[in-house]
Amino acid sequence: MTDKEYKEMLRMFLRLKRLIDKYEDFLEVTSPQKEESEPIMIPPDVYDDICDALGRDYIGLMGIT
Repeated sequence: MTDKEYKEMLRMFLRLKRLIDKYEDFLEVTSPQKEESEPIMIPPDVYDDICDALGRDYIGLMGIT
C-alpha cells in the first residue's frame, strides 16, 4: 500500500466513523431471531435529502413488507 492509498483509506475510515457516530441512534440492528423487528428509522436530514431528490415535501408511503 502506498502512502497515498493509506491516506485515502484513513480519510474514508474517519468519514465513515463520523457518519456512524452521527447516526448511531438510528442504526440499531435487530436480532434475526426476533419474529417482529422494529422499523428502520431514517434520520431526519437523510429523509429531507430524499425528499429533495424526489422533488417532494414528504414521502407518502415508504416501507418494505
